[in-house]
Amino acid sequence: MNKLQSKISLIPNLVLFFSIVIGTITLFATIFGLLEYLKFDLQYFKDNKWISIYLIILHGVTFGFIALYYRLMLRISSDTYKSVQSNISESNDSILANDLIQSLTNALHSKHYKEVIRIGSALSKPFFLSGNYKVRLSIGSLVEEAAAAINDKERQAIELIDSLGWMNVELGNLDEGEKSIKHGLQLSKEISNHFYVSKANRHLGAICRRKKNYEAAEKYYLQSLEEAEKIIEPTSKTEAIAGTYYAQTLLHYHQKNYLKAKEYIELSIQKFQEIKYSEKVNMSLITKADILFALEKIHEAKDLYRQVMHLSETSSQRLQMVSSYIGLAKVYISETDWLKAVEYLEKAENIEKGLSSASEQLEINELWTKIPRKVIKKITNT
Repeated sequence: MNKLQSKISLIPNLVLFFSIVIGTITLFATIFGLLEYLKFDLQYFKDNKWISIYLIILHGVTFGFIALYYRLMLRISSDTYKSVQSNISESNDSILANDLIQSLTNALHSKHYKEVIRIGSALSKPFFLSGNYKVRLSIGSLVEEAAAAINDKERQAIELIDSLGWMNVELGNLDEGEKSIKHGLQLSKEISNHFYVSKANRHLGAICRRKKNYEAAEKYYLQSLEEAEKIIEPTSKTEAIAGTYYAQTLLHYHQKNYLKAKEYIELSIQKFQEIKYSEKVNMSLITKADILFALEKIHEAKDLYRQVMHLSETSSQRLQMVSSYIGLAKVYISETDWLKAVEYLEKAENIEKGLSSASEQLEINELWTKIPRKVIKKITNT
């Protein structure tokens, strides 16, 4: 794709080059006209017309190359700077995560359990929001072990359901994730934490849905809603209900009940907006766009994908960025705009490498198969 982009970027460069050449020739013609009007002696140029034309064109081409050179140098400098900064940022993130995990491991071995819980639990969600699933899984494992050591059932349940359970699900380890979530569910019941009982049931429903056991998934979602209604704190209650509506949306979507899915996603968006949960609002909007696309409302879906892309890029919500890129790739494939489709698939793939989300990678791979081989071959050879 880089070679193709280089070829395409040649067009504005050629436009610039010829604009400068023509502009220079026009300038010289204007200057000569002005000199002649002012009665300067231009007899030499009149006697040697071809030499004069040659010199004017030569100067025009020279100035064109000079302008093109400076344009390219500025662009190369900018791209190099961005590339270096990106590599430094990724390297620093990796070093930071490794150092953090090592520090927490040392603290755990030294039996500083409360320190592990305090630091690890505070950083777990930020790593999830930034898309570092494997890091969150590693930190969650340490926090869960520390919580178990001091019999902190609430924290242990949270890590089992969120950090170990759901991260394993996102990484494609469904059976491993299910074991952790069921353990967390049992602990949540013991301490009557209705929010996490609801959440655990919702996650177990999602696992059943991914395994295409839709009937079992629906039962889990009904249990999730029942538990959500028992939550006293208003914001937590709304979040739990919104999350279950979202899960039910996906269930109907994967069963191709798109109109029913649209009803549930509107409810989910409304609930998430009530509590101003922006990440979940964007997630729900992406799913709404998927539903609109399935209903062949292509333009509406395209607008929504682009809206979420802007919002997620602004706030660095990597999972939503990947989802919006995948959505736009689907749109451009439907429009047979192969260049744009490949562009957004590559964008999605570049971020997905850091996420390692099984479902997103599967969808990316499936979309690549829809790009004609001759198009990919042409791009590769360009």
